[in-house]
Amino acid sequence: MQKFFSPQRRGRGSTEATEGYTERIRHGDFFKEKGRLYDGFHTHNSDLRATPRKTALITARFQVRDKNNIDNVVVEAGSIIF
Repeated sequence: MQKFFSPQRRGRGSTEATEGYTERIRHGDFFKEKGRLYDGFHTHNSDLRATPRKTALITARFQVRDKNNIDNVVVEAGSIIF
């Protein structure tokens, strides 16, 4: 099973990350595998049509908290995999 981090709505205008386990990658979820953090999502071939589309993965990491005490997710440049 893969560990994933999924944005969940909690009230108006706020988003919290929740942690759980899944047997498959869901759209828009962050997950860890072999110690690396990934995001699974799909890309569109056109601004006008939803299909065809491709699934993609990117690697990411958490950056040290900023001056407002907020963790930032940083996508690693050149890491996209289709």
